[in-house]
Amino acid sequence: MKKYLLFLLLIVVFQKFSFSAAGDTTIIRSHDNTHLNWYGNFFTKTKFPAIDSNYKQILLKFTIGCPSKGCSDWDYTTKVFARRKIGIDTVIIKTPNYKLGTQIFDSIIYRTTPTYVTFFSAQAGGTDSTMSMQQKVYSFLDTTNRTLKTDSLNIYIAGYWNYYFNTSGVKTDSIYVDGTKLKQSYFSKTNYNNKYEYIEFARYITPYAGDRNFGFFREFTSDITDYRSVLTDSVEIGVKYEGYSDGFTVSLDYIFIKGEPIREAYKVVPLYYGGFEYGNPNNSIEKYIKEVKLAVDSSTAEMGVIVLQTGHGFGGNENCAEFCEKYHYLKINGVQRFSSAIWKNDCGMNPLYPQPGTWLYDRANWCPGEMVRPIYYDISQYIAAGDSLRLDLDMQPFVNQGNNSCSYNIATNVIYYRDRQSNTDLELQEIISPSADWQNNRFNPTCGKPIVKVRNNGKAISGFVVEYGMSNASTLQQFNYNGNLEMNESVVIDLDPLLLQVGGDFIARVIPQGVLVDYNLTNNEKRTKVVKASSLPNEFFIEFRSNNAANENEYELTNLDNSFWHYKSVFKNATTHRDTVRLQRGCYTFLFRDFDKDGLSFFANSDGAGYVRFKNLSGTTIQTFRADFGTEIRFQFTVDSVLTGIDNSNSAKDLGIQVYPNPSSTYCVIESLNNNPIQKITIRSIEGKICHEIGQFADPYRVELNTEQFDSGLYIFEIESTKGISREKVEIIR
Repeated sequence: MKKYLLFLLLIVVFQKFSFSAAGDTTIIRSHDNTHLNWYGNFFTKTKFPAIDSNYKQILLKFTIGCPSKGCSDWDYTTKVFARRKIGIDTVIIKTPNYKLGTQIFDSIIYRTTPTYVTFFSAQAGGTDSTMSMQQKVYSFLDTTNRTLKTDSLNIYIAGYWNYYFNTSGVKTDSIYVDGTKLKQSYFSKTNYNNKYEYIEFARYITPYAGDRNFGFFREFTSDITDYRSVLTDSVEIGVKYEGYSDGFTVSLDYIFIKGEPIREAYKVVPLYYGGFEYGNPNNSIEKYIKEVKLAVDSSTAEMGVIVLQTGHGFGGNENCAEFCEKYHYLKINGVQRFSSAIWKNDCGMNPLYPQPGTWLYDRANWCPGEMVRPIYYDISQYIAAGDSLRLDLDMQPFVNQGNNSCSYNIATNVIYYRDRQSNTDLELQEIISPSADWQNNRFNPTCGKPIVKVRNNGKAISGFVVEYGMSNASTLQQFNYNGNLEMNESVVIDLDPLLLQVGGDFIARVIPQGVLVDYNLTNNEKRTKVVKASSLPNEFFIEFRSNNAANENEYELTNLDNSFWHYKSVFKNATTHRDTVRLQRGCYTFLFRDFDKDGLSFFANSDGAGYVRFKNLSGTTIQTFRADFGTEIRFQFTVDSVLTGIDNSNSAKDLGIQVYPNPSSTYCVIESLNNNPIQKITIRSIEGKICHEIGQFADPYRVELNTEQFDSGLYIFEIESTKGISREKVEIIR
């Protein structure tokens, strides 16, 4: 039996804390348009649900925006963390009771009357002298204010020998300049400072945003369910903005979804937190991310390690650590078990583009204007309840030459879990296309294949089913994914083509295969609105003006089933190329690539500028594209198609034409009334491909079609009559 998603009633309360009934969602805000500036820490005390309240998922909505004077120009690290008091640090501070001017001394000998220093002078023919400079000794004897000057004394330095010389400059005598000795003393004070541990659970790198003004904002959502044990009762939440400027605003909303989690994350232990120099043999990063021994509780069933790591600084021999790809290695009990490249290779596909900076360069696990990807390691197979284990994060060896700002910012947390409720929990994490979400603007609007992202919250699984379609359809299409998906792993899936209705709800849900039962049905389904794709004429030409790096470019034009493929490459530099295309009705994708990931125009290279555009046959521009696009242009459009509701035909009802039954199983009747004989019937797939044509009829007013020859799915019945053309969507069910 298929299980359908039951939607939860959302109660949105933007306050410090609000309680909710069973089955509800609670939203808590810790920071409300907090102004981030000047390398500041911004703390709030936030009340979260008590630990005895169960929540199956916790999401963080991170909203970045511009303050009243606009956003900062630069890409700065922004950390979100909980600060927990774990004890008291005792610090003894010693301050001097005396200073000579501004200098601290151990002891001095002085006089209050002038002293002189002798020296040999050829001009004087023997000994000469000069008076010593008068100085001040200050006293600081107020124990309540150690910076307050309580007294002063004008002195001349003594405690040295003066020598006397004959006419030849030979020393003939000496005398010691004596005085009063003042020995330094100190006042000691013991300070008691709170000792904290820091648990960073989200990180964002700000965009180059000097061109953004007040009113600009972007939202991001992260799953932080593993930090439930931290986000309970009263917690000090901090945002650290590592920018030397007046920068951004941030709002943080925590979305608690009621229910039993598939496994309870009951404890978090931070291993490392901070920025550490990299590549200095005299100050090795391994001194700071050294081995840590942890106890494994008797109730611990599983454990995971989450690493947030970004590289910063550039120049020198390998342009580290921002622009060099290096690995870290996780050792368990002295044996290397995991490794990851600290690298992100798709900055040229950044949805926040263009930016007034080097936004498209690939970097050390971050891109400007994006959340940082956490790296997760499941270490459950290496633990034994009631025992202990040793964890050690090591960096790839490297010696930095010529760069004094090479470092990694690392936060590593260990998560303790109790027994699982189930091994199966698939989540429809995101509908990438169709979508109106700004983060998916590279893939939308669409007229063709939907794209979804599925996450496995359970143990490793082999294959699953994605059901999808318009929400008003009587049946949904199915896509069988036959790959393996590990725990906490996500996969992006291009689904088969589907007829999309503009303004309608597109629905997708993920279902386990076979006898497996999904533990959490509330995260299996998502919906989006279908946004209208552009419509173009069936004939136009592609005009491409290459820059001085034409060898980096190629483009292709395809329809949904790839039965049409138009490809071009090998262009001349700084040349205008024109390419005429003639298309049938359908949905098409134009894909223009730049292999160097810097588009046709970018301020930081010497490639010059180019452009690409579409023009109709009379030379009028009908579609333009940004030249500073980074990696690729992906543009979907229709040609005289009903695929996204773009249809130049008449309504069948207006022409007196009826199509029934709909849905159809074995036959379908097309009946024309009002003295309007049928002249031709064309049946098309949802891609616009012709499946069947009929041009001669025994009865032009009533045509009965055998639909058993068609596969299940949606079809377009294009009906030409003496009064015009109409198109009807017909669902055929086998």
